[in-house]
Amino acid sequence: MALALSEVRVIVQRVCTRPDVLNACHQHDIGYVVEALGKHKPKVTQGQIAALTGIAQGRLSEYMTHKRIPEKAIIFRDFADGLDMPAVARRALGLTSDPSGTIGGGLVPPMREPLDDNGLVYPDTPEDAAENVVNLWQTDLADGK
Repeated sequence: MALALSEVRVIVQRVCTRPDVLNACHQHDIGYVVEALGKHKPKVTQGQIAALTGIAQGRLSEYMTHKRIPEKAIIFRDFADGLDMPAVARRALGLTSDPSGTIGGGLVPPMREPLDDNGLVYPDTPEDAAENVVNLWQTDLADGK
């Protein structure tokens, strides 16, 4: 039996404030969030999540099985906005707590998009930054051949 939208919203609010789900959000693992919602009783199906977020059910399944990793900020925004995730979960995803992008009258910078089509993203650690430099250097060398 399909859940009413109001029931889905209550479940999302409950599940998306759990420490394990917040940790997954911090790691941008929306597949874990999909799985957690699916394990809740009553469960929120991938089809329901797809209908709310505009992200195809098959793509949600790929995120859940880690066959595909979401990287673009718009995916995280669509996911959070469609599910009406609580502010704490939106912040853990790297988004503003308010879908309009304003908090206390000030604009909060959006989550960073990938730097280029080579898959580079803004580094979270010095090791990530070093890996980006190595990848750019190797790409540059390959272009010179």
